[in-house]
Amino acid sequence: MKFKILLFTFCFLFVSNNSYAESLNNKLKKGEIIIEDTVDEKSKSGTAKMTFFVNDTPERIWKLLLEYDRWTSFMPDLEKIIIKEKKENYAVVYVKAKAPLGMDISYTLRRIYKKADYKITWTMVEGNAKEIEGSWQIFPIDSKKCKIIYTNYVDLGFMIPAKITNMLTKNKLPNLAEGIRGYLKKNKSF
Repeated sequence: MKFKILLFTFCFLFVSNNSYAESLNNKLKKGEIIIEDTVDEKSKSGTAKMTFFVNDTPERIWKLLLEYDRWTSFMPDLEKIIIKEKKENYAVVYVKAKAPLGMDISYTLRRIYKKADYKITWTMVEGNAKEIEGSWQIFPIDSKKCKIIYTNYVDLGFMIPAKITNMLTKNKLPNLAEGIRGYLKKNKSF
């Protein structure tokens, strides 16, 4: 009897997970942007995860994410970007941004490039937030379509609790996805 219950539970979980993944994939194919709370490797609550499709090549998306002078064109909350150091596998970038509740924050990120995996990770090295880290990862679907996963953890410290910052950030994430899609569609020759 215990074996049957265990087998039933396993089958139910397997089918449920497949159905959930299939449902998410169908939403992505329709152009929807999926935003979730997630817990990262360090078990931090307040990490936002966004998944969306872009109809373009991984190379053009990668190039856009590394061309800092274009960021303010598709990231509406950024006010200023200064490249402090740029190498083949990383960059150190100063950012001034509009934070939740109309606050301005500035910080410097160390961004690590892993081109073979189309992955960019970042951590804050200095700034007026307590902690910022995140990633972009591009997954080619075919030669002209990619799935993009963006994660972001922001802790502004005493100013606003991380969970509230995350909630406010999640509301703005669709603008970022639409900004990337729109920029790539409009600027075919960059």
